[in-house]
Amino acid sequence: MRVAIAMLMGLVLCSCGHGDAVPDGEAGRHVGQEITVEGRIAQVKVFRGGAEALDLGGRYPHQTLVIYIPAADVEGMPDYKEGEKIAVKGTVMLYKGGPQIVVKSPGQITEE
Repeated sequence: MRVAIAMLMGLVLCSCGHGDAVPDGEAGRHVGQEITVEGRIAQVKVFRGGAEALDLGGRYPHQTLVIYIPAADVEGMPDYKEGEKIAVKGTVMLYKGGPQIVVKSPGQITEE
């Protein structure tokens, strides 16, 4: 009986995606921490210098989290599209008063 319950608990935990992930709207509560955040891309921005930003939770200026990809690290990244659900792992920092995660490698972002 205990084995069956343990197996069921494992299935429930595994079926929830990233069990330790927080929703993008809560990222601001974790400044300075390395976490995994889940959310839907609301806007993709490409800057003149080649850097990219993925706004989660809303379009600028109403985004709840910005995923910033420096120009030097864009090569090798997939082409992200608005509406895609992603999970990103990194350290939450504040930039101009809002939460941001800087992504330096494709492995930090997974598509859901």
